[in-house]
Amino acid sequence: MPDESDVADTIALSVTMPTDHPITSVSTTPIPGWNATTRTVPLNPPVQVDGETLTEAIGSVTWTAAPGNRIAPGQYLEFPVLIEFPTGVSEVILPTSQTYDNGEVVDWNQPPNPDGSEPERPAPRIMLTAATPTGRDQSAAPGSGNGPRAGETDSTARWLGGAGLLLGALGLGVGVGALLHARRAAKRN
Repeated sequence: MPDESDVADTIALSVTMPTDHPITSVSTTPIPGWNATTRTVPLNPPVQVDGETLTEAIGSVTWTAAPGNRIAPGQYLEFPVLIEFPTGVSEVILPTSQTYDNGEVVDWNQPPNPDGSEPERPAPRIMLTAATPTGRDQSAAPGSGNGPRAGETDSTARWLGGAGLLLGALGLGVGVGALLHARRAAKRN
């Protein structure tokens, strides 16, 4: 997460998880000087995910700076997270809000524009693909030995893949934020 302000420090970051594709497990990496919290939300009606009926899911993950910590203008900080996405999900949009020490909150929540152009404050978006437990091509012919056997899953690969994709999306947000910041700075000059 880059600090987008010229005058204020980032003191909190909150990522909203989808409830249409409920997230049941999130693990965060400890970051010195920052506290991470997850918030669960009720699902009404309950949702079937991977053979389970879920009545609640992770609604958001929020990182808050401890006193004396912040992301200053011109700096950024990475917030690693490990998320297990439900089977069959191909795209996840993660609206994110950034809070500054002057009270301003910037929402990065806009979907791509219909014409394919980038909105002013794009929401991080993750495109998911199926995990390959054996590392082999999932499209191989049945019985060829390539791809998983019937009923075989690899939750570790799904966790790691989801975490990598989230970090990629947050990295994309960082890049987009830096690009927008540079554009704004160029307009001022």
